[in-house]
Amino acid sequence: MATRIALRSLARRILDLSDESADLDRLIAPLVGELAPGLLVLPGVGTQNAGELLVTAGENPERLRSAAGFAMLCGACPIPASSGKTEHHRLSRGDRQANSALCMIVVYRYASMAGNRRH
Repeated sequence: MATRIALRSLARRILDLSDESADLDRLIAPLVGELAPGLLVLPGVGTQNAGELLVTAGENPERLRSAAGFAMLCGACPIPASSGKTEHHRLSRGDRQANSALCMIVVYRYASMAGNRRH
């Protein structure tokens, strides 16, 4: 009996969160479209990923002088970590949410390329 009550409560919570997420998506979409319409037309970039990248860039995107600077900010840029004769690289921490958004975009694009090869 307790399991059934807990599952019913979880199901209600999932439905409520899904509705809340859809409401927020409807609010965010026009804002992202206004701020970065060119970003949304890129393959694999949706409203949520574009919004996350905009948040990472901040209110002063002109401070990012290059793609490498943005990659560093997102934690997607290798940093030399060599000692002696061996050459190693590591990734910076950066903004983990922006890194996740970039990863999702890359996964989508990779899957699209793989799908095109089959035909």
